Amino acid sequence: MSTAVHTVLLVFKTDAPKAHALALEIAGWLSDVGVVTLLRESQTDPEKWPVPRGRGADPARDPDLAIILGGDGTILSEARRTRVGEMPILGINLGRVGFLTALGPKNWRPALSDVLENGFSTVTRMCLDVAVIRDGERVFFTRAINDAVVGRGTMARLVELRLEYGGEYVCDLRADGLIVATPTGATAYCVSAGGPLVHPDLGVYCVTPVCPFQTDFKPMVLPASAPVAVTILDPGADMHLTTDGQEGFPLRARDQVLVSPASRGITLVTLRGETYFEKLRRKGFVGQR
Repeated sequence: MSTAVHTVLLVFKTDAPKAHALALEIAGWLSDVGVVTLLRESQTDPEKWPVPRGRGADPARDPDLAIILGGDGTILSEARRTRVGEMPILGINLGRVGFLTALGPKNWRPALSDVLENGFSTVTRMCLDVAVIRDGERVFFTRAINDAVVGRGTMARLVELRLEYGGEYVCDLRADGLIVATPTGATAYCVSAGGPLVHPDLGVYCVTPVCPFQTDFKPMVLPASAPVAVTILDPGADMHLTTDGQEGFPLRARDQVLVSPASRGITLVTLRGETYFEKLRRKGFVGQR
């Protein structure tokens, strides 16, 4: 089912003059073709929204589409922290890999023309609810789109962790850390640590150890029908929880990091002719170099 576009929110990366200039160019083009536009910088007050401009502007109407100019990090930040995460997202890559983005700075015009003429379709990607349980109480909670990483802090030393799935003991392991990734996040830190690429249509976790030592533990793909729990066993460990490489929380011995599927995922716009495997090839994840 395709969605028509009447109002667009444009978000551009903070302290990125090229992103700002392109956002102004796109805003002008959209206004010229009769689309109401809202323009805002990323990493600003999540509750502060710009006033819509253009013919037929209605402050009470939510945008039909969010166009984010930056890289994967900008999309992750906006989708996690603001109401952008509740609307369809179309990314224009001004960063490096840009696996969550669909367009580049040079091909946006024909793609947006097609979107305005024919509407757009979307896919919903799984997200994670991540909590820290300490002495039976929840002391931290957040949402992750790519991954939750339990990793060591400033000291370069192995730590001992316990992995459980659905309340069942899996194993204890010594490693630098452990990654619990969504299929979307499989192309991020997970694959760098030796984890597999996982098709984003699957509702699964990818659990990957970081530099395991004398531990017979290979990356695992587990159904997201039950929670994953990672417990810090090492009493002297300097450990942190990091979500999407953007938000951190210091961990203590016996803390348990509980990861479960979020009730709401992230919605990404899909363009005609683009497939998951085509994007893997284009971004250099598969194929000859």
